[in-house]
Amino acid sequence: MMKLQQSDQLNKTNLDQINKDLNDFLRISKQFQCHIEQFKNAVEYFKEFNQKIEPFRNKLLNLYHENEENHCVKLFENYIQKLKDDSIQIQRFCEVEKYQKQVQDEIEKHKQLETEQNKKIIEIQEKLTKKQCDYLKSLTKEIKLENLTRSLKKQRQYLIEKNNQFEKYQKNQINESLKLQYEISILKLGLGINLEKEQYLKNQMFPNLTFSTDYKHDKMNIDENGKHAEMSGDDSGYCICEQMIPKIGKIRFAFEILRIDGWCEVGIGFREMIKQNEYEGEGQGYGSYLLQDSSDTYFHDSNNTQGKEFEFDLNDIIIIEVSVEEKYIKWSKQNSQENLLTQIDTSQDLYPCVYLCDSKVRIKNIS
Repeated sequence: MMKLQQSDQLNKTNLDQINKDLNDFLRISKQFQCHIEQFKNAVEYFKEFNQKIEPFRNKLLNLYHENEENHCVKLFENYIQKLKDDSIQIQRFCEVEKYQKQVQDEIEKHKQLETEQNKKIIEIQEKLTKKQCDYLKSLTKEIKLENLTRSLKKQRQYLIEKNNQFEKYQKNQINESLKLQYEISILKLGLGINLEKEQYLKNQMFPNLTFSTDYKHDKMNIDENGKHAEMSGDDSGYCICEQMIPKIGKIRFAFEILRIDGWCEVGIGFREMIKQNEYEGEGQGYGSYLLQDSSDTYFHDSNNTQGKEFEFDLNDIIIIEVSVEEKYIKWSKQNSQENLLTQIDTSQDLYPCVYLCDSKVRIKNIS
């Protein structure tokens, strides 16, 4: 019980102290609030006082003819200085307030500049984004086009390879056909068929003879499935046939003259040597045996010639007979007794060929 009474007494003492402290706090707060208002008024008066000091001082100086040593002026200056000394804290407060305002103005300017810069940054980002999108689209198109071009190149290369393989197959088949024809002829003779070897072989013709689209002068034009060869203008050059002349037996082929505005030469030649000379040049050492429409002859090498050179013209058919075994070439003109024969070099593979300048010829099938 005593402890309870002591506790109540202690609580009452604490409450009294709190009430006393609260009253002191309220009294000081009121006084502080009052002084704040007074300080605000003092600041306003100080600002007004500062605004009027200089104009009034100028008036005094004008009145006393700008004599700063005048007694009245000195009294005024001393008074003003005393006021300034007494109000030093207010001056500092005003300066701080002034600086705060300047700082606040600078902060506002900075915020405004930052806002404008952010807008510009957003605009630049949007422009860059659009340009990047356009660039990516353009780049995508270029990549697709490049891939398509590569694909087309691969397809074209594939077709070229297949075409070359087919042409090689055709050449092999033709050569095999010629060989087979000769073997059949020998077989028939061996079986006693009433057909002399010389007469049979003499009448052999080149089957499916065609001009090459690869072994020719760049300006030479080949058409009609390889049957026509034409050179236009002042250029001149060779065109070699695809099929090689067989090394066994005799072979015959013919050229029909379709046009001669320059000159035309027909005969045979070494394909590799003519190719090395870039399909130009005739005569000794150039690898060909040619008869020209003017009856001139151009031979790689010949020690023995029989018959007589002859001219040929438009629509004439020139028949050429070649025997690698007997080492000769013979030119004759259809429906004519004229002919020319010369010895040939057979150390390399020989091919039918023409050498043209502003002329056109056709491979002619004859029986």
